[in-house]
Amino acid sequence: MGIICNARIVTARGITGSLPAPHNRGNGNAVIVGDVGGEEVAVFYFYSDELAFSASDVEGLTLDQARTLKSRRDMAYIQAG
Repeated sequence: MGIICNARIVTARGITGSLPAPHNRGNGNAVIVGDVGGEEVAVFYFYSDELAFSASDVEGLTLDQARTLKSRRDMAYIQAG
């Protein structure tokens, strides 16, 4: 079953440091993992020395909304640099 990008993230958790499989594939040293439709998915990856996210930032959002949030924070970080 594929994940639909407008499905809501029911619960989420953050993982930092040495990322366990299968979450060690993305760019970054941290990942927000969410439960979407009963399936655990990597919502997005990030570098924890540049950005900060908590589970509550993405819970209740769709995957698209959560990824847009990450993109906006990325842009703000780059523009502030």
